[in-house]
Amino acid sequence: MTSIADAVNDLAGTPRPVVCLDTCIVLDILRSVRRDNTQILEHTQKILQTIATAPDRLQIVITSLIRIEWMQNHSDVLIKETRQELSDLDKRISRVHATWDSLGSPLPNRAPRYHDPSLPENLKSLAESLLSIAMELDEDPDCIRRALDRVKTNTRPSQGGAIKDSIHLEHFLELSRRLAARGFTEPRVFVSSNTSDFSLDSNKADILHPHLVGDLSTAGLEFFPSLGPALRHVGLFGTRPAPAGGVPP
Repeated sequence: MTSIADAVNDLAGTPRPVVCLDTCIVLDILRSVRRDNTQILEHTQKILQTIATAPDRLQIVITSLIRIEWMQNHSDVLIKETRQELSDLDKRISRVHATWDSLGSPLPNRAPRYHDPSLPENLKSLAESLLSIAMELDEDPDCIRRALDRVKTNTRPSQGGAIKDSIHLEHFLELSRRLAARGFTEPRVFVSSNTSDFSLDSNKADILHPHLVGDLSTAGLEFFPSLGPALRHVGLFGTRPAPAGGVPP
């Protein structure tokens, strides 16, 4: 793990765009089949390929808590969401074939089966590859205190009493503030698909909630609800979109 101070020295010494991820994004890789979000797989592979060939082109950042949340949740997500989705898909396809059989017009091919354990395991491997190339921030006492203050004051993203998202956010805000103080000019973005806590509402996921705009803007940190727009913003591919919150591009 890396202290925030060491992370700042590393990034200031070799400036590169910073992409901070929360746990939702990593778990979304496992949920890609169920949530019809295969784009996240392409975007994750783009990150891995870029860093493999040009390590100074981009920096993925996570908190130490994200790895803990991953260990606590990934098996449950694989079983209850990914594997269940594949099993349900097989059942639906079998029913279609059975219906045609009952009508006396059986389909020419046997019903395919997709409930293959290799697909969930490949998704897990991809997510863990993303975690493995990330800079993992060590727990910072001041950031933990500020996260707890958000819980006490019902301040987003802890308006419901949960603290984990505030812990992530406070570490990323502190990193961004310190980089700004060092004259760091590369883009710094925070990516979370947790629209209920960070976005204006679930129908406007790309708009940062007004209660968080000041925090992110002051730190020079920009918010995106998914990987694709965030990667375009840091110039990894395509045209840079406007950020959902924080300072303008």
